[in-house]
Amino acid sequence: MHPDKHPQIAPFRELFARYERHRWIAGGWAVDFLVGEVRREHSDLDVLVLAADFDHFVDRMRPFEPMVIDGPTKERRPAERGFDIEPGRMTVEFTRNLPPGCGDIQVLFALSDDSDWIFHRGRKVRWPLANLTRHSPSGTPYLTPEIVLLLKARDNREKDQADFVDAVPFLSPEQLSWLRPRLAPPWNQPHPWDATIAEALGEDLSADGR
Repeated sequence: MHPDKHPQIAPFRELFARYERHRWIAGGWAVDFLVGEVRREHSDLDVLVLAADFDHFVDRMRPFEPMVIDGPTKERRPAERGFDIEPGRMTVEFTRNLPPGCGDIQVLFALSDDSDWIFHRGRKVRWPLANLTRHSPSGTPYLTPEIVLLLKARDNREKDQADFVDAVPFLSPEQLSWLRPRLAPPWNQPHPWDATIAEALGEDLSADGR
């Protein structure tokens, strides 16, 4: 099944219909949109928005009673204008009045400046906001795969590994070459995905080829 036809995507469109700022389907669902089919089960739907747009998010999502979740402490508090949301640590869930058929949605927040997305880990990796969005045939916005995999690489859970393997054949050499040195911190290279990317780039990994 193409993700556009999955019953959980229509409620996402309805939920964000009045949200006029950047928003992207992220996580494993974004890989599904890249590949063009739902490849595995998902426990929830990850949606990425900009932390700079938090007040607008609160205004538009107020009917659904958004709740801020602090990851490390599990503390919950109502989402309110003026709150300093911390990307990478805090997420938002909706608690009421969701569209029919809407499953669990987890809203993630991204750092940005006027023109770039900024990776919250280290705050050194940047990507133009203008190039961050891909669209499905029906217009559903999802996150470009380089950034999806970058966000997944530091955790590298079983599902992240599966998403990486499925995404690699759809990435160009230029995309893979950009991603490769950014997968792990400089002090912890190479990343476990390095060999797969090297193979996809046609590098000879044999002893004689090094």
